[in-house]
Amino acid sequence: MKDAIEKGYAERLSDGDNGNHGYVWYIPHHGVFHPCKPNKIRVVFNCSSEFEGQSLNGHLLQGPDLTNSLISVLARFREKEIAFMADIESMFYQVRINEEDRDFVRFLWWDNGDCTKKPSCYRMRVMVFGSTSSPSCCNFVLKKTADDYEKEFGEEAAQFLRKNFYVDDGLKSVDSVEEATSLIKASKKMCAKGGFNLTKFVSNNNEVLQAVDENDRSTKFKNLDLGSNPIPVERALGVQWCIVDDSFTFRITLKDRPFTRRGILSTVCSIYDPFGFIAPVVLEGKRILQELCRDKCKWDEPVPYNLKPRWERWRNDLHHLAELKIRRCFKPSNFGEIKETELHHFSDASTRGYGQCTYLRLTNQKNQIHCSFVMGKSRVAPLKPITIPRLELTAALVSVRVGVMLRQELNFVNIKETYWTDSKVVLGYVSNDSRRFHIYVANRVQEIRDHSEPNQWFYVDTKNNPADDASRDLCPKDLLTKHDRYLKGPDFLWKPLTVEKEFSHEFEELDASDPEIRNSVTFLTEVKEQSFPSLLERLSMFSSLYKAQRFVVILCRWLKILQNRRNKNLTSSFDSITVQEMEDAKKIILKLMQCQVYPDEIEILNKPKKFDTVKKSSSLFKLDPCIRSDGLLRIGGRLKDSSLPEELKHPVILPKSHHITTLIIKHYHEVVKHQGRGITLNEIRSAGFWIET
Repeated sequence: MKDAIEKGYAERLSDGDNGNHGYVWYIPHHGVFHPCKPNKIRVVFNCSSEFEGQSLNGHLLQGPDLTNSLISVLARFREKEIAFMADIESMFYQVRINEEDRDFVRFLWWDNGDCTKKPSCYRMRVMVFGSTSSPSCCNFVLKKTADDYEKEFGEEAAQFLRKNFYVDDGLKSVDSVEEATSLIKASKKMCAKGGFNLTKFVSNNNEVLQAVDENDRSTKFKNLDLGSNPIPVERALGVQWCIVDDSFTFRITLKDRPFTRRGILSTVCSIYDPFGFIAPVVLEGKRILQELCRDKCKWDEPVPYNLKPRWERWRNDLHHLAELKIRRCFKPSNFGEIKETELHHFSDASTRGYGQCTYLRLTNQKNQIHCSFVMGKSRVAPLKPITIPRLELTAALVSVRVGVMLRQELNFVNIKETYWTDSKVVLGYVSNDSRRFHIYVANRVQEIRDHSEPNQWFYVDTKNNPADDASRDLCPKDLLTKHDRYLKGPDFLWKPLTVEKEFSHEFEELDASDPEIRNSVTFLTEVKEQSFPSLLERLSMFSSLYKAQRFVVILCRWLKILQNRRNKNLTSSFDSITVQEMEDAKKIILKLMQCQVYPDEIEILNKPKKFDTVKKSSSLFKLDPCIRSDGLLRIGGRLKDSSLPEELKHPVILPKSHHITTLIIKHYHEVVKHQGRGITLNEIRSAGFWIET
């Protein structure tokens, strides 16, 4: 607190200061210690604390999520040989709060830390830890700094701030020492322009560290003789980075937890492994936890003793993971220029679980090959019984999703992707163009086909499928010795390989007896036109206007897709539904209602000369109706020449007895009546009922 006050992050207020118009808010606070930083305490403000049912976070907008994906930042950190890491000093405290808003972040503190005196009133001048809007605001300011000073300090520094920071931690890898030193200098100056201090630099190269001012190095490196003293292990976004070997390691420190469901959950979740290096090992702990959930064991009661030997054996073997080392950089030193870049995704499933693993295969100008483990995932099979083909398909879907993420985040050029599975059934599903599947399979096959092509899928036998380890739990010793293929990759990836020639992706047609194939029967009958319900009748079946609008939007999208296919344009969009699409759908619904209720009136207005003598046959013409540019029947009148907005000058004419939401309200009323109570105003609003006048 003393440090925050002295540096101007907080300011003392005079007694009796009632703030801006008397509106103030006081926030409780407490200190938080980080287990890896015992000498540092961080002040956290509890902005979710309530008083009379109100809290500061309850009135703040969270803002957009501008934080980069942690796994994406770490994956790019492995791309090149020279790596460095930096930190923005007190990032939240460098972003100021507008003066008129500071009275809502008041707090009480004792002057000079003397707890015997009456506390004084202070208020923060900067963003605080605990506020729901702070992360979004600070990330926005950092990215705005990159945008504002990109021309002055270069695109590389700007991209470093935009894409390679996870909140206040920046990780970057480059090809040469010169590139690293110039990027560090440019980035530090760019941050200084935005009011940030980029410091605590760490690098796997001594020349890069020596080029950095000693005061800007990490605390462990300030008084370190880089020529003789051993370089300590650092944490890169929670991952143990051994800088001497330039490798990732594991230091598993397990606390003594009781043999209960809560203690087992705490132990399993304490293993931090974002890349999935030890996913097959963690799978066994997850399976034990799943069995406890299946048996409905209570959180703090002792678990069945038949699980105790299994749990203790798994827990006691975790210390062997300290021997595991994974090279940080995807390519070895002096590998040279890369000629070909390939991502190979393997997937597999078993009764225990399902998983996938991805490898980066690089080929240089000398046709030398190197493979690196990129990412792996292991998940337990669901408790609800499910067939192996469905589990295999789910594993293939996970593999595709990982591929989409890596394709977007890695900076390699012209990445070629290949997907492998040892299930010929899955390959038949993916390559199918004629059969229809049940919903479970159809949805997953559709997503797989959206992000990959059938000619990218190949069969690999189980013996050469490293994902087989991801779907079956392994002990740490087996991961390090017998089953090193999981971390190394299959042998055939390390050899010259032409996938299309050596492996086949042409498979037999699916058997018609496959339970996932939907049986369809076509009947040809003569039906009358009246037997088909109109679109308006279908819309009246929806329980809310919102759902009816979404139906119309999806229908319009499918019409566009069919039209594109007819024109041999196979591109299609599956983006989120927009506000404009919802408004257009609402107009379509209104047009349908108006055409059903006022067909004669609309025809008269479209051909005024032909029906000029019969205009007075409908009472609707007392409203001086007109059809505006959007095609809707609207009220006319003398307001047409005014400067009011179109919606106010010419309200839409709504047919009272045929209003689509009237039918929706009736539906809701029947449901509520069945429950034995009256309909409420909130239920009417939730049905999408609106009134236009």
